[in-house]
Amino acid sequence: DTLYLRMAPNPPDADDLPDSCRDVLFEYAHQVKNLGNTLLELLSEALGLKPSHLADIECNQAQVLLCHYYPPCPQPELAIGTSRHSDGGFLTILLQDE
Repeated sequence: DTLYLRMAPNPPDADDLPDSCRDVLFEYAHQVKNLGNTLLELLSEALGLKPSHLADIECNQAQVLLCHYYPPCPQPELAIGTSRHSDGGFLTILLQDE
């Protein structure tokens, strides 16, 4: 199962999201946005630039929340899997396994 939400610059209307996860999705997106801004500041500094450089050139303007749920496979030896891919965004923050 996959949930794909474009959270910034134009977040979805809250009424378009399921009641069961609406509040937590907006809160999670807010917290990840804050983390992303901190990481962009640190990356800027690591590159010898002023801390706001990447934000100043608008590297923090878009945010996509992409959630995948992979339930346990009852017969993994028969699973085909997925193809190779890459993340097309400027910065990917991955929460994996728990």
